[in-house]
Amino acid sequence: MTRDEQSYGIIPLFRSGGQCMHLLIQHKKGHWSFPKGHPKEGESSFDTALRELHEETGINACTILPGVSFSDTYTFTDEGGDVINKTVTYYLGAVHDPRVEVDDPSTEKAEWLDAESAQKTASYESDKRIIESVQKYLHSQNLIKPPEEMV
Repeated sequence: MTRDEQSYGIIPLFRSGGQCMHLLIQHKKGHWSFPKGHPKEGESSFDTALRELHEETGINACTILPGVSFSDTYTFTDEGGDVINKTVTYYLGAVHDPRVEVDDPSTEKAEWLDAESAQKTASYESDKRIIESVQKYLHSQNLIKPPEEMV
């Protein structure tokens, strides 16, 4: 059987010392990625993303940057043998307080990383490409300086 699934997440960002730090979480299965999950009935995509951020990191104070999102689409086979076509939509989230409390059974730990370290740490090529796209977007909006301009 084949089915489609949709998940929503946040790419948490925090400005520190002139850099934009990315929060990655290590899932219990070992891979590093962004907080994300499935919507509950009646829940909007933004509500899902913010709820998952809170559940997986303890972060409450986050503002979603309007008008921009990043998507990842992939196919996998679940434990029951079903083929899943999954699309994950990520929103950029400006985090107001970088303190993280990992208390979710699906999350091992979380780390704030600069863009280069986040790209090296992310387990999947698609997440590495998203981090690169996020950096390009932030530069294009003059929200951060290009790396060659940073001191």
